[in-house]
Amino acid sequence: MVLESLIVPSSFRGHKRRMLIMGFAYASFGIALAHMAFGSDASISSVFLTTIPLVVVMYRAICAEEQKSMSLPNERRIMAEHTHIIGLFIWLFLGLVLAWTFWSAALSQPNTQELFFYQKRILSQIQSQYAAGMASDPSHSLNMILSNNLRVLLFCMLFSFLYGAGAVFILTLNASIIGVAMGEAIKDVSLMFIPHGKPIAYLFCAQAASAYLIHGIPEVAAYFTGALAGGMISASLVFEDYRRKGFSRIAFDAAALAFSSLVLLFFAALIEVYITPNLI
Repeated sequence: MVLESLIVPSSFRGHKRRMLIMGFAYASFGIALAHMAFGSDASISSVFLTTIPLVVVMYRAICAEEQKSMSLPNERRIMAEHTHIIGLFIWLFLGLVLAWTFWSAALSQPNTQELFFYQKRILSQIQSQYAAGMASDPSHSLNMILSNNLRVLLFCMLFSFLYGAGAVFILTLNASIIGVAMGEAIKDVSLMFIPHGKPIAYLFCAQAASAYLIHGIPEVAAYFTGALAGGMISASLVFEDYRRKGFSRIAFDAAALAFSSLVLLFFAALIEVYITPNLI
């Protein structure tokens, strides 16, 4: 009841960077607590411990957005409010990614192997599939990535619909995987250059890390947009707003958000296939 009360999305207007700080703090606390409590099983338990307080935070935000769809006078203002809350959660997501990146890069290899075992296993599978796709045909790789991302989006929408804010777990898990990937890239570059006294290593570290975010930010925006769509329908059923006259506006907004998430996801997949490989 303490951690989830620290973030009230409506109070963070104009202070988006605070969401980044809170995301970093939540994830760091989750990683540390998982390491102390679960030891060798910390890789996945840290995701759960980070998710628990964030479920309450996101559920409050979804309920607030559902009520705005009922009360705001025009569609433009409604979509502006939705864009605002999605922006806040992207900053929160970046804070989560930053935490996993920092600890993956800062800790020794034996520690990261234990703390991030699950994330590294998933990364290994993704990299082998990606390499096979790119070796055959970039279009094949695009289809594979888009198919995987659509499946994640579907789960985000489904989990938000069934559990209110269940998509937070999937998004936090993705943040941990992206963060570990960035941390490992930074560590690899550091081992190549820093022992030889080459300051240019820091430039390469920043490039390696930012390459993942170029396609990662629109991809995550798509997931949050889809989660918001599913969560709004879920909230309208819980509060029985489907019986009210304004429910048609909620349904329309949810459909518009779902369509927007598909557009964002396709855009992110194009970047991942045709731009990101040139930056790593």
